[in-house]
Amino acid sequence: ILSNGRDDVQGYILKWLAHMVKGKKNDSILYLRAKQGFGKSTLQNFIRKHLIGSDLSLEEGSNPLISDFNERLAGKIFVAFEELESFSKSQWMSISARIKRYATSDVMTVENKNVKAYTVQNLMNIMIMANEDAVMDDDGRRYMILDIATHRQVIPNCDSDRNEENRKYWDKVYSCFNDEVGHAFYCYLMEVDTTNYVPQDFPTTQSKLDSYAKRMDSHENFLKYNYVLN
Repeated sequence: ILSNGRDDVQGYILKWLAHMVKGKKNDSILYLRAKQGFGKSTLQNFIRKHLIGSDLSLEEGSNPLISDFNERLAGKIFVAFEELESFSKSQWMSISARIKRYATSDVMTVENKNVKAYTVQNLMNIMIMANEDAVMDDDGRRYMILDIATHRQVIPNCDSDRNEENRKYWDKVYSCFNDEVGHAFYCYLMEVDTTNYVPQDFPTTQSKLDSYAKRMDSHENFLKYNYVLN
């Protein structure tokens, strides 16, 4: 579902996870953009609860990204920023710069109220979940934007046969969420070959192409709609 049926994208996600559980840092960011009910939070819930564990992982909102008080992020191998709200372009430029710094830097400055700032090793592997389109200003190297399949959406307060089938599907998935499955998946990831893996060398998705199109300048859009598409 997260790879939308593409083997190359699924392979990349598995190598991203394998790279992380082997104690290495991905300098790319998995970005899951979809409405509620598509299952975009399922993977990060499994990672935090049964693969990495709560001591080394964290689910956060936008607070550590819009303030300097980020001590909760220190020492975490996996951080999921859940349901980031819509930001203005200027706000997002500042937030995105901080996210990319977290994704790429080997060290990070940690601050908290009434505590002197200090520096620690940066271990974070970052995943972002959002319901809305984020305003991207990246150069294409950091954000792996996934095309999430829509056929398993669960719609609230809907009694259709399709919706009931999808609800049973997700119930079956979540019934497998336990430490035994987490251990088995951990062992599987340890066997994934990441010898030639490069985190920023990810497949191009349609969502990634859409993010490029939305950031085109006015003169580029003029040429696109008046000449290229014609």
